[in-house]
Amino acid sequence: MQWFAWRSVDDPDGAIVREIDRLFVASSLPALIERWRARDPDAPVDESVLSIDLDALIAELRRGARPDDDTLLNALNVLDDIACACRAIGRDAAFGGIETRLSLYKIVFSRTQAGRIAKVSRRPMSEADRGAIADWLEAGADMVCAAMT
Repeated sequence: MQWFAWRSVDDPDGAIVREIDRLFVASSLPALIERWRARDPDAPVDESVLSIDLDALIAELRRGARPDDDTLLNALNVLDDIACACRAIGRDAAFGGIETRLSLYKIVFSRTQAGRIAKVSRRPMSEADRGAIADWLEAGADMVCAAMT
């Protein structure tokens, strides 16, 4: 498990906090908060945690189960932010990005609370879609592991 410092910004390149040539990560939430406060004591730190288990999401999709759509959307959004941060520091980002898989993203979004609020028509998710989303998440998990080295 790795913890990333994420901040809400308009520019996705700045969403995942980075140091000079690597992502700002830690192996535990307390360690991440401690590093963050040492780096920027005045920055607001929201200790409510978004924890995403990519392995569990991938396994659910692979066995044909339907994971929680809001959790799936959060995973795709966080991985896209991590990919933007990787590219911004010159690292390869195996996760192709939302714009490259927009049709899959739209399926997931249409099934979420945000999709209902936006009054987007709910789209079905086929077996092929589940497999493609699992492949996409695996690419994201690989990217996260590579970002740790």
